[in-house]
Amino acid sequence: MTITPLPISENRHALECAALAASIHKSKSEWALPFGIRPIDPTRFVDNIRDDNHFNLDEKEGVLFDPQTGLKVGLYEKEGILYVVFGALGSNDSEMSDKKESRAFRKKMLKSSVKSLVYGAPDFFDQADQLLHQIRAKSEGKQIHLSGQSLGAAIATYVSLKHQLPATALNSMALGPGLQKKIGRDNLIRAKSLITQIVTDGDWISNPPKHVRASSIFFELHGITTPAILGKRYVIPHAKAYETDNFLKSIGNIHKFILGNLLVHEDPKAEDLASKIEDPIEFSVLFNEWLREHP
Repeated sequence: MTITPLPISENRHALECAALAASIHKSKSEWALPFGIRPIDPTRFVDNIRDDNHFNLDEKEGVLFDPQTGLKVGLYEKEGILYVVFGALGSNDSEMSDKKESRAFRKKMLKSSVKSLVYGAPDFFDQADQLLHQIRAKSEGKQIHLSGQSLGAAIATYVSLKHQLPATALNSMALGPGLQKKIGRDNLIRAKSLITQIVTDGDWISNPPKHVRASSIFFELHGITTPAILGKRYVIPHAKAYETDNFLKSIGNIHKFILGNLLVHEDPKAEDLASKIEDPIEFSVLFNEWLREHP
């Protein structure tokens, strides 16, 4: 299956969503601020947060985190658009001070996410669905846009189809048969009109090798539902800055740093800027300069 290259005209919106995905991952909004996007207090949209010990709340960064399920959600706003962004695997690290506990928690979430590719549906998917009901009820007519990267993109995809809301999914994990069944056939058929899937060339999670995709087609032809990345798919190149002598590290970098990949897609000379992606302060300064040069 051929995937269409992402048009440069659509790259700027994708950059905004990638900056938000980076911001929620570390609970630091510096990546998104150059776009004029601001975190907003979740208590405006979700009832009884302060009275409910279920969530950890960061009002300044607009972040909710559930230390039991691992669901992490960020709320941001720009020009009347309410962005609801879901955290990826590992985004719990910024919320848990005990590194050993955080690593164990991440493994637990990874295990449940991988299992869901075959059967079942982890609790945090339905929790995100329920949370969005509350957010919509208090959104005061604002346009809502969903996003996330990796696992966060899979959650955004699920919630998008359940609520029929637009989403931008970045290097998404696939949704397994159990989650697709919960979405329902009538909602699944609308995926391409609602969801923009942006995948990076060389990312084995969102854009697996051809023989893996061929095996999925074989099973589908025989009536077996397989894990799927749902929506209209576009591909972008990966930044050369993320290639190393270590193959597995390179694959990890290409998957994680989609903000840098999108920068290089729009401006091939931005490799040096892409290499600064992990430092939010330095990147924010340099990114502001880049935006002035590329209005």
